[in-house]
Amino acid sequence: MNQDNLKELTKSFVMRIIRLIELPPKDKISYVIGGQFLRPGTSVAANDHAACRTKSPDNFISKMGMAEEETDESIILDGTPY
Repeated sequence: MNQDNLKELTKSFVMRIIRLIELPPKDKISYVIGGQFLRPGTSVAANDHAACRTKSPDNFISKMGMAEEETDESIILDGTPY
């Protein structure tokens, strides 16, 4: 997978999360869970972007590791089994 493919995948992932959060219902529980889902989901793309801008291999690995952790958290909140 090249950098452009990864960018497109992370962008698509974030947009799917945002569309999901915008769906009804708009009650307190949905608001809280939606926020918990939105934060790690949107940070996946942010960490991927930051990783592509790093100067050292160690920093790149660190940023991509953070993106992986946030993806895992989003998958857990999504209810998708490992």
